[in-house]
Amino acid sequence: INAAAAALPNRPLIEDFTNMELAYAPPFSTAVDVLNTAANVADNLAANRLRCVTMEEFLAWMEGMEDHPDWVVLDLRHPKEAEKCLEAFKERWISIPYNEIRRRYRELPGDKTLIINCNAGTRSYEVQRFLDSKAMTNSMVLPGSLNVVRRLGLDWWPE
Repeated sequence: INAAAAALPNRPLIEDFTNMELAYAPPFSTAVDVLNTAANVADNLAANRLRCVTMEEFLAWMEGMEDHPDWVVLDLRHPKEAEKCLEAFKERWISIPYNEIRRRYRELPGDKTLIINCNAGTRSYEVQRFLDSKAMTNSMVLPGSLNVVRRLGLDWWPE
């Protein structure tokens, strides 16, 4: 925060924060500072490299899937983790583990919008970028992913 505050009078751009050199001193800071990471996310959003569905949109869809019949969740978690969701949400939930997506991406429906989910969102973004490279741009990432959904304590979420 101090680094960002010091830069503000110079009217910095997102790029200035992505390239900001900050001290690396384990165990007090990481090699890529949280400020750099936040700026990288902002840069990806601004450049439309990261396309997101809001939590509100996702939850509304989960509670009324008929409103968006062209959406389907792509779950990147381990099959055991995805099992209950596959049972609960049937044809609206696809499970292809993260480590298999490069080999199995052709199994994904081309006529549906993929809502890509993992545990926290990082792997979802990586898969979105991979699918984009294969001209499959029909995807959105849920920020915070299933970690956030689980913590909401929703009645319909299978645990």
